[in-house]
Amino acid sequence: MVPAVSTLYSRRWRINLSSITVLATMLLGVGQPLPQVAPERQEITAPQPLPANTQKDSWDKAYILFTGLLVFVGGITFLAVWKQAKESAKAARIMRRQSVILWRQTKANIRAAKAAESAAIEAKRNTQIIVDKERARVSLEVGGLTIGHRNDAPNESRADYTIRCNGTTQAEIIRANIGIKLHEHGSSTAEDHADEMNLPVVLVPGAIIKGQVYLSGVAGTDTQTRFNKGELFAYLHGWIIYEDIFGSSWSYDFGYIRTRDTQWIGSGKETVYEDEDEENSGPSATET
Repeated sequence: MVPAVSTLYSRRWRINLSSITVLATMLLGVGQPLPQVAPERQEITAPQPLPANTQKDSWDKAYILFTGLLVFVGGITFLAVWKQAKESAKAARIMRRQSVILWRQTKANIRAAKAAESAAIEAKRNTQIIVDKERARVSLEVGGLTIGHRNDAPNESRADYTIRCNGTTQAEIIRANIGIKLHEHGSSTAEDHADEMNLPVVLVPGAIIKGQVYLSGVAGTDTQTRFNKGELFAYLHGWIIYEDIFGSSWSYDFGYIRTRDTQWIGSGKETVYEDEDEENSGPSATET
């Protein structure tokens, strides 16, 4: 028990001695002047101009900023132009598609029109075939010729003719002129004498009209002798205008020559008739 007590007391003494030492040091420092500290010098400097490198950096920054703005605006413009070009290309494709469709429709319409025209031409041809087959055709045939003696009556010098209606439909004769004359070396020795017909007249298919046309200025001359010698020849000529049931007008023009030693030589020709003047003495025809 005794050693433990002595140890406790020895620790307390060490603590007290330490405290005394600190206290003495503090007392010694009381009343002494504080150490002098020299004040720091403050230098005032005037502002210096920025160096050239600083100004160049400012211009570079402005140039970069302006370039950036230009690139931005250019990008926006490019996007707008690109979008517009895209829309234009789309519209062009639509128009091209519509043009193709329209071209196809036009081509189809042209084919249809050609087909319709061909059909119309074919129908007209078929109709014309039927009309040509069914319509009436008027013709004239010349019969006997009598040249009277100088002592005979004038009515003894005449030529006989027959008008026929051919075809399967009727014809209406509107006008006619039939004359005969005697010629000597191309010169007429007598005036034409036209047979008077009771017109208009309707001819049914197969019907005929017989008539005579007389020579004038023959009686009391030596015409018979001269004709029998071959010095004169007879020329019968004229025209007949008629209409068919299809509304078309036709002109049948004819001419025949006869001498003592020959029969009637000649023929008739049928043409489409265009009436320009009803009072005209002859037909105005267009050959078909």
